[in-house]
Amino acid sequence: MVAQIVLQDKDGGFIAYMLIDEFIVFKRDEWLNGSHTLEIELPITHGEIQNIIKYNRILFKDQTLNKWYEFVIKVIEKNTDSVKIFCESSLYDTLYSFVDYVGFNSNLILSGLNQILNAAVPTTQWQAGNSDISGYFNLQATRKNLKEVIWQYLVNTQGYIEERIEILNGVIIGRYIDVLSRRGVDRGKVIYDDREISEVNVKIPDKDIYTAAFGYGKNEDINTDGETETVDFSSVVWTEPVNKPAGQKWVGLPDSYKTAYGINDQHRMTAYENSEITEPEALLNETYYYLLENISDKTEYSIQAADLKALGYEVEEVRIGDTIGVQIGILGIKVQADIIRYQENYIEPDQNDFELANHSNTFMGFISSQNSAIINLKKENQVLRDAHMAGVLYAWNNEINGTGGYVYTEDGKGILTYDAIPSSATKVVEIKGGSIRIANSKVGGEWDWQLAMTGDGIIADVIHTGLLKSLNGQSEISIDNGTFNLGNGRLVFDGSNFTINYSGTELETVLDGKAEQSAIDEIGQYMSFSPTTGVTLGKTGSPMQITISNSEMGLWDQGAKVAHINGQKMLITSAEITNILKVGVHQIEKYNSEITLIKYVG
Repeated sequence: MVAQIVLQDKDGGFIAYMLIDEFIVFKRDEWLNGSHTLEIELPITHGEIQNIIKYNRILFKDQTLNKWYEFVIKVIEKNTDSVKIFCESSLYDTLYSFVDYVGFNSNLILSGLNQILNAAVPTTQWQAGNSDISGYFNLQATRKNLKEVIWQYLVNTQGYIEERIEILNGVIIGRYIDVLSRRGVDRGKVIYDDREISEVNVKIPDKDIYTAAFGYGKNEDINTDGETETVDFSSVVWTEPVNKPAGQKWVGLPDSYKTAYGINDQHRMTAYENSEITEPEALLNETYYYLLENISDKTEYSIQAADLKALGYEVEEVRIGDTIGVQIGILGIKVQADIIRYQENYIEPDQNDFELANHSNTFMGFISSQNSAIINLKKENQVLRDAHMAGVLYAWNNEINGTGGYVYTEDGKGILTYDAIPSSATKVVEIKGGSIRIANSKVGGEWDWQLAMTGDGIIADVIHTGLLKSLNGQSEISIDNGTFNLGNGRLVFDGSNFTINYSGTELETVLDGKAEQSAIDEIGQYMSFSPTTGVTLGKTGSPMQITISNSEMGLWDQGAKVAHINGQKMLITSAEITNILKVGVHQIEKYNSEITLIKYVG
């Protein structure tokens, strides 16, 4: 449901409010990490047609999602009886900012996104928002528009973008880019039986599956004669997540993939090229993730909202990024699929369209039995996360292996291990009796201790982990997805629902009862009811009150009735008119401090 629609000029200035009933068509179409458009149609006689011009903006709120959207008018088609308008998300404004160069290594996800946005010319209105993705990421990009660089970064981070518009008093106060580990939720439902699906379109892409790849980066000058050499990762050694020895210019997926997809137990080989990468480690990471993406099952299924509604789904329950099951016997399809496209028809919601992409074979999927109804995607996502964490740990180990170690001991100061001789060291570990401290920098010439460990516990600015669990197993917190279970079910958030158990009952019931009584008590301070006097308005103890009964309405002051309305008349004990009193066609008014006039006013 659309709550508010605002027509704005190209700079966001207010033009007019509009209602959904005024539109013939109002349809939003979004692809996961892809295009985001709005198609609308108005009668040719609409009063705001003259303001429907290119680059003006449509701002509206989706009441169901409690979410604002901003679109820019791009194409206008005028017919004899209507005007069709095609708009793009205002995030497309990033097409018109240019990035000459941006590069970084081992940045947290939002830090990297901020660096990208700050490199854009001219400055963009979009800001880095929120993210639930942990880890460190690399990027090198040159001579691209800002939108291209952002999308390149999404590939590196394996994240999903979500636009967020913040509004205050009808004015946009922030445009944010959130990068999430996933959009939507697992609905836990499966579409069964061909008879329940009126129409489904299955699109199987024509592609080859590769299990190993050479990696090629930037061509760099090696002398003044113009000779160049292409960056590769032959010098990099990996033992996790796969074995890649020094000198080897290619990397392969685990041998199980070679067995499943290879030829005569040999890899299917290809090449990954990115002419902007100068660091061998970054090139190896991107080549490996390219292979993981290559083996994903890209089969897409198109199903209309009307079909889903016939299965008991409410249209508003299905959103982009959601996971549902699909089982179509006649086609031999048994998969778990994500909604990668969501087309919302705000005027005719039964005509909403969805497209599903099968990601059930993203990683280790071929191990699952072909007879399995739905492959457990959650387990595969865990394998992917573990592989990613292994890559992060590998990067850290590489850094540690390349760091020097200089050990000094001194009575009273314990053991100190520096990354260089003390005078030029940038990192240090200090071990004393019962404590360990670690610093990566100095402040004012003194070590800035970022981590301390004693027998009482650990204090650290940043802790990288996946799951925190109590010793007795009664509580756990997932840092990866934000879910938690505290006190063996006393306080639970499963990613969608928040539950509190209070003395064996849902606290929601207890709180609802208390909230209702509190509201009644609050109202009782300002309103009371009696069979004799009727309704009394006014705070308890206040000298001023109003009573309303079946026979009259009275005004009270200090416990005395000073006026009342009864029988189409108002009776008042005393009245003071400070300026004018009009009686029928005559007016009594003050002339000066000594004279009062009565005159005919018609």
